Amino acid sequence: KDALAACAKSHKLSPPNCPQRLSRGEAAEDTVNWGVPDLAELSVDNFSEYRLQVGFSGDVKWPLTAKKRDGGDVSGTVPTYISGRVDLSTNPPTATLR
Repeated sequence: KDALAACAKSHKLSPPNCPQRLSRGEAAEDTVNWGVPDLAELSVDNFSEYRLQVGFSGDVKWPLTAKKRDGGDVSGTVPTYISGRVDLSTNPPTATLR
């Protein structure tokens, strides 16, 4: 969840190294307030007992509020497919998005 929280701190339409995107037609750059998506729908698979890693993937909905280019407000969610790995050998475990 920390990896996604870092993505939520950005105000960009397309935060660097993050999976979520919003088009310029939908909002003005640097006005997006991203929320953290609910991860309940993610699937967990490919557990490696030797590497102590597990994969995850699925569709999430990124909540957001932003300003339109004409100055109006926009809010909603952006559906995004995400995948990655969690390293369980670290304390706390660390996630890497692909």
